[in-house]
Formats: sequence, C-alpha cells, structure tokens
Amino acid sequence: MTFTIQLDRVHYADKPKKEVSAIKNRLAETKPEQINAKDFAKEVCNGASFTPAILQGGAKAENWTAQQLFAVDIDNEDKTAPKSEKRRAEKPLTIDEVKRRCTEWDVYPVLIYETFSSSVEWQKFRIVFAANRVITDGAERDCIQLAFMELFPECDPSCKNRDRLFFGGKRALFFNKAECCFEPAAIMPLGKAAADLEHAEKMFAELDRKSSSPELDDLKRRFDFLGYIRQNYSVTEKRSGNYIVLNPCPICGHKDDFVFYPQTNSFKCFSTSGDVGGTIIDFLMYTRKFDRAQAVSFFKEELCGIRPSIERNGLSYEFQSHIEKAAREVNQEQRSTMFTNIINAARTQGTEQQALQFAKGICRKEHLPELWELPKSFDESAKLPKLTDSCLPPKLWEYLQAVAKYVQVAPEMCVLPLLSVLSMCVQGKAVISYPANAHTEPLNLYTMTIAAPGERKSGCFKEFMNPVVRYQREYNQSRRLAVRNYQTKKVFLERQRDNAMKGQKADLKKAQEFDKQLAELEEVHELRLVVEDVTPEALAAELAGQGERTGILDDEGTAFDTLSGIYSSGQVNINIFLKAYDGAPYTIARRTSPDIELVNPLLTMGLMVQPAHYAEAMSNKQFSGRGFIHRFMFAFPEPMTGHLKFESPNIDLNLQTMYHDLVRSLLVIPYPKDKLPVIFHSREARLLFEDYFEHLQREMQQGGRFENMKEWANKQFARALRVAGIFHMAEHKGYIADKPLSGENAAYAIALALWEEQQAFHALSGEGTESETVRNAKLILEKLKGLEVSEITKGELLSKAVQNFNANDLQEPLELLADLNYIRIIEQRNGQKGRPKVMICINPNIKK
Repeated sequence: MTFTIQLDRVHYADKPKKEVSAIKNRLAETKPEQINAKDFAKEVCNGASFTPAILQGGAKAENWTAQQLFAVDIDNEDKTAPKSEKRRAEKPLTIDEVKRRCTEWDVYPVLIYETFSSSVEWQKFRIVFAANRVITDGAERDCIQLAFMELFPECDPSCKNRDRLFFGGKRALFFNKAECCFEPAAIMPLGKAAADLEHAEKMFAELDRKSSSPELDDLKRRFDFLGYIRQNYSVTEKRSGNYIVLNPCPICGHKDDFVFYPQTNSFKCFSTSGDVGGTIIDFLMYTRKFDRAQAVSFFKEELCGIRPSIERNGLSYEFQSHIEKAAREVNQEQRSTMFTNIINAARTQGTEQQALQFAKGICRKEHLPELWELPKSFDESAKLPKLTDSCLPPKLWEYLQAVAKYVQVAPEMCVLPLLSVLSMCVQGKAVISYPANAHTEPLNLYTMTIAAPGERKSGCFKEFMNPVVRYQREYNQSRRLAVRNYQTKKVFLERQRDNAMKGQKADLKKAQEFDKQLAELEEVHELRLVVEDVTPEALAAELAGQGERTGILDDEGTAFDTLSGIYSSGQVNINIFLKAYDGAPYTIARRTSPDIELVNPLLTMGLMVQPAHYAEAMSNKQFSGRGFIHRFMFAFPEPMTGHLKFESPNIDLNLQTMYHDLVRSLLVIPYPKDKLPVIFHSREARLLFEDYFEHLQREMQQGGRFENMKEWANKQFARALRVAGIFHMAEHKGYIADKPLSGENAAYAIALALWEEQQAFHALSGEGTESETVRNAKLILEKLKGLEVSEITKGELLSKAVQNFNANDLQEPLELLADLNYIRIIEQRNGQKGRPKVMICINPNIKK
C-alpha cells in the first residue's frame, strides 16, 4: 500500500521548537511523494515531520488540494486544568482502548507512534490512518477528520486544521503489518453527527426558550429515551465520545443513519430522504405516524403515566391547591411571589381569570387578606431580547464577549460599535447582490446605541476603535512626505498660473498649461477614516478628499448636536446624510470655492448617544419626515451601573490580536478603481433570505408588527443583506472572488436582523422614551407609597395627594398602575342610579 504525502526528510532527535518555520518552508518547496507504509513509519519514527494533506502553493489551509492520510494527536492532558497547570488526564487513553474503538468502528490505524515528549509516567502518541482512496473534496475531508476527532475526543483540537503539521517521534507503539486502509463511509456518520451537534444544542435551547410548557420540557429531558429505543427496537450500538450510532435506523431502516445525542436526549436520522430529528415527541411522530398532539398525549399518558387532572370550573385541583397554599402563607413577600408564579403559569394555559376568581373566593371564605401579584417594573413592557451567539460569527462573538466582560457592559452595548467599525473598513470595497435580481447594496451602516451617562460607552467604543486609530496614525506617518509634496506642488502651480495671468507679460497659453497640470495633479491627503463634530458641508468636503468614503463614529453624541441644528438655529441640510447611505450622487455648488461633486459617496455612522440625544432625534420632524432616522439600527443595552465588580477579566491576547489583524486586513484592501466586486449568494443563503423577505412582508400587512413602521421595515431587508456582506468580507478578508455568501453567514445576519427588529420597535414605537403617562404614573405611585391606608377613593386621591391633577389626568396613569399590579381599580355602586364610586386598592408590597 502506498499513499501520497508531503514529508520533510530532515530528522530530529527532540521535538523541534525554533525550527518550525524552517520545516514549513521546506515542506512548501517539497513536492508530494508516493511512499509505502513501512518506509513512512521508518521516517516518522526517526524524527521526520509530515503534513497528511497535499498543500500546493504554500503551507496554508487554503492551499489544500487532496489528502489520504488522517492523524490525531493524543497528549493525554487534563483539559479541565488551567493552562498554567498542565497535568496528566485522570484516565489517560491507552493503546488497547484505541484498538478497541477502532475495531468497533471498523477503522484500523496504519501507525501509532510515541512523541518526543512522551514518558513512562505520561504517555503521548499520535495515531495515523490511511483512507482506501485519495480524498479531493474539502468538505468530505473535514467530515472524516471531525469523525476521527469524535472517535478520540481526547485529541488536540487543532488536528482539525487542514494545514496541520505533525512532528515525528521516537518509536512505533503499533504498526499494522496488514497495511489496512479504512473505508470513509464507515466513519462518516460520526463526522455528520459532530457537525450537527452544535446545531442540535442551539435548536433545543431555542425551543426551550420559546416553550409554553416547562413541565413537558422537563419530562422530555428526564425521560429514558435511549432505554425506550432499546426496549422497543432491535438495534446494535456503536459509541463515540458524545454520540451513539444505532443500527438499523428505527425510522428509515438504513445502516449508520441514526445518531443519538445523550447530551440533549435527542436524535437525528441522516436519511437520504431528508434529515429528521428532535426529541422523543418527534420520534413518536415519525415512528408511530402521530400528529404532535397525539404524540404529546401518548408520551405523557402512556410513557410517563400522567393522566389529565380533574378540573373544577376550568381550573385543575393542582392549581387550586397551590392557590390555597399561597393564600395561607404568612410572609407577604413570599405570599405574593407564590401567587405571581401561579398566575403566570395559569396565563400559559388560558386559565388566568379562573385562577383569579378562585383566589378571591378562597380569601373571602377563610377571611384572609387578598392575594396580590408582585408589582412589575415600569420597564417590564420594554424588556428586550438578549443578544445571542446565533447573531454573530463565532470569532466575532467570542471577541465581543471578551470586550463586554472586560469593560463590564452588556453584549448589546458592543454589537453595533463592532459592526460600525467593520462596516467602515469595507464600505466601498464590495457590494452584495439582491438574491433575486441584479440590484446591489453597499456595505455601510447607520447605527445608534442608546445608554445613560456613566454606562461605559466610551470604554466599549475605545476597544473596537483601537486598531483603526493605530492604522490611521501609522499610515499618515508613512505618507507625511507625499502629502507635503502634493501640497507644495499644488501651491506652486496655482501661483505660477496666477502670475501667468498678471501684468504685461500675461500669457494665456502658459496659464492654461498650469491649469492642465493642476487638473492632472493626483491628490494626496492625510487619511481620515473617521470624523466627528462635522457640519454637512464640511462632511461633503471630507468625502471628496477621502475617495468618497468616511465614517462618523462617535461615543459622545456630538454628531447629533450638529445634526439637530444646535449650532445653526435648528436649520441643517441633511441631504448628504441621506445620499451617502445609498451612495447616491451629490453636488454642492459654492460661490467662493470650487463645487463639490460626489459620484458615489458612502458614509458609515456609528453613534453612541445618551437618552436625551435620542429623544431629540425622535422628536425631530426633519429626521423622521425624510426617512433619516429610519436608516438606523438601534440598540438599548441593559444598564450595568450599580452592578459592577472591582475586578474584570482582561481580554485574551490571542482574541485581541485576531480582531486587530482582522481590522487591519480589511483596511488595507484597496478601493477598486473600476467595477466593485459583487458578493453573490449560495443556494442556502438565497433560501434563507427569501424566507426573511416574506416574514417582513407579512409583518407590514394590516395587523402586523410593522404596520405602522413601514418606512423602517422597508429598509430592513437591505440592512440584513449589508450585515451579511460585512460578515462575508470579514470571513474572507476581502478575497471574495468565486466565494458566494454562505448559508452560515446569511443565518447570522438574519438572526441579528430579527434581534434588531425588537430594538427598532422599541425605538420607533415610543417605548424607548418615557411618555407623559409613565411620568404621571410614577408621581402618583410615590404619593400612594406615603399614604397610611390600603385603599382610597379617586376623589380622595385628587383632594389629598395629587392636587395638580384633574379627574381626566388620572385616568391613563391609574390604568397603567393597575396593569403593572401596583393598584386595583374597583367600581362600587350604591343603587341603580348615579355614578359608581371608584376605589383604588393599593398593593401591600409597595409599602415596604
């Protein structure tokens, strides 16, 4: 048996340390060679290094072309130990266990060799396998490598890299004299399962978050799903780290198609007719042909032995007993907490009114104080969803999390500044196509993060801007002489032209020649990636001098002072801000200096503002009337002041380096002189965006969430495309030729867009600003807290507590207080005629 590899025939007696670069350089210059298993083992066990992959054009992953050998590195290190405290695993992997697992999966190693750092006390080794054919498909290679890493979860995670270099060792621990090759199909189910596990975990976490039946979720988690399959189906099992493969598949009957995930108590069937999977409920639907209701009923009643509880007046005895227990509780806070949980559960089952009536009846019957729910916060209606890892590519999410923990802010504080920086880096360097026609969108964004003073906006902003500031400084230092030479030559030519038009020696031809040289003189300016306190006219001039690309990234809100017209009596021409969002042509005619003509101006805006600036923007009729405010993405991070810790973890140096290198790699991409590169869509991305487009259209219809926000919602699809384009550029560092937008990046962009919908609704529906009703309700609540009574009439409230209000002023604030459980409003009639007396009962929990 022979196979093709890249082998460095320089032999080492110890682990190479400083020689790694030299080894890689030699391998890059070494042609792939055919070698038999025996000679390969001899070379490797004599200290020769190798790459299993064939890398043409350099020792980098992107140069991968083919592979027949696969290897894993077993250090037997305790992965739970801190990096500074390396120690041996409590149960190290042995050669016998390696052979047992290989036999179970019908894959046999060619060679197992001991590494240089191995010892008697702490054995370390590498396992090498050979496929029975050369793998030329990158996705298939990744799946096979992932499969071996799942078969041996003890291995080094970096083994997955296509360009992984393996050093030689000191001796063979096992050599397969039979020179067996493995069939890729035998190990592929493990790779598919591994690739699907992360998706499965996210899916079930999302289902749990949206679930209206926590009891059912708990039953599904605790149910012995695997035991049920074993009892009812004749199957054999093959185990590996995180998975169990069952044969034959209980659903499709095929071999190696059914994977069980113990971590999530779920399954996946990789059938050729389409992947299916889920929980025990889904399994029952597929195997017994139940609909969901039938499957849930069978699971609860037949498999878990839970029968429907007897009800009275629509309320189960279980609920009744919980209410009785809460009513008899002595501690007021505990009493209300119990009752709040009961009512919340009743709401999910549609029995809230029955529960309230029963509670009132039991308290009256046993002469107990009325039961009250805990008051809700005035911000309760404004609770916004948290940002999750589904909204950003993994590396960006990891860095964002690190910054948030270091600065001690919510992740929602970081996401738009991060996006704004990346947008500023790539705007004007590519466009993204509309999935269904030839229209394209630029990659610039307008974003606004709203947070109160003292919420560490500047600290967050600084972390994301650091590499931008550094790049700009270094660039300008290197170009200082070129800028001065340009300025000197320009002034010189202007003076020569002016002199040629003066006096008796005036020479029109000379003046025209100098004019021609001025027109042909290539402009050289200092690089200004970001401007802050700038007027619209100054911004247009700045764009003209910066190749029609710049950014306003500001953490103090000064940009909004200018935009709102604070320095110009409220009159500001915002046309440039409207045009530069889409790259529309823009011209300014000036009397005393040359006109400014912009062909395709692009501007990125990343603003971090205080609520006062935000409120001014929302009330500015010019901003809303002309659609300026509807171009923005919004974020309302949760305040952290008062919850900060004395210490916070530093940002991991590797993560920081990754982010700084990413920003720099995007900034150095040159602006195309001719046609802009276009990011096209993969089939998966197109389908995802088609679904999102239809979602937005439904929400803009009558009765939809965006019925009254059509102007913002109409721009949302384009925003999602732009974000996807930014993710694509970040992934490929701008090298996007023949690389369509992946389904993964489309999914991240759409998840972020769905999160952003909630933020925008909060911003544009008025929830983000405190209304007069809320202010008045808070004022009335403070007065009620100071009263010594548990109830008061509306008339008494007007005369004793809030004399500045009239009866009409009270209506909406009181209704809000009732909705938030601070009070109850009860109308009492004394006879058939006359107005009812309005009583206001006060929640005892506000008297603490």
